[in-house]
Amino acid sequence: MANNPNTGKKPKDGLAVSVEDQVRSQKKGRIFALRELSWNDKGVEEVSFRLRRMRTEGEVSKIRKGEFFVPSSPDGKASREEVVSYLCRKLGGYLSGPLAYHKAGIIHVPPPPSHPVTIAVRKSCRSGEIAGIQFRFVRQYASPRGFPSGLVLLLDTLKDADSLPGLPYLDALDDCKDFIVSKGYSQEDILRCALRYPPRVRRRLHEIGAIPLEYVTDVPGKGAWRKEEYGLNTKA
Repeated sequence: MANNPNTGKKPKDGLAVSVEDQVRSQKKGRIFALRELSWNDKGVEEVSFRLRRMRTEGEVSKIRKGEFFVPSSPDGKASREEVVSYLCRKLGGYLSGPLAYHKAGIIHVPPPPSHPVTIAVRKSCRSGEIAGIQFRFVRQYASPRGFPSGLVLLLDTLKDADSLPGLPYLDALDDCKDFIVSKGYSQEDILRCALRYPPRVRRRLHEIGAIPLEYVTDVPGKGAWRKEEYGLNTKA
């Protein structure tokens, strides 16, 4: 009996038992990909047949091609939180956009329910509908793994400050200023992270008094950036 080369897992005694047991062992609501399962020599067609039967019996639901989940609700649908968690895990991204900014306490105006869910990703992805939810994938400039997650979302907010639904530009800047004060981010941390973003983010940081003008107008590595008291390491 061969193993799935994608996983190296050893199937159980019979194919039907193996696939069904693997699916039933998934945490309810957790989305998983077909390639995460193991199968024998009969191949992926037989696994797909077993999954179709389980879907008919209501034991598993399909998100899109090759992606399934064990329902955690009576309607058999994946929640927005479950789909977002799966896509962030799959794409190495994080929840961004107005929804994330509001949840983090950065802006005081929530986006309308119809606004797409935004995920910041390392590689380009096509935006669109997944599991009945509209998603928008944008470029990831800094990772919450390398910087405080709140700081990354703050700079994302400043990047988008002129396009937030229902929130005027100046009000968005005021919200960002209040958030910086409440979190106590140091100028050094802000600058290290801001270097990864488009120049407009540094301009807006200066507008709210978070950094001096010379860090907006000077080229990184020259002028004000050479001040030792900031200990700047742009490779951090």
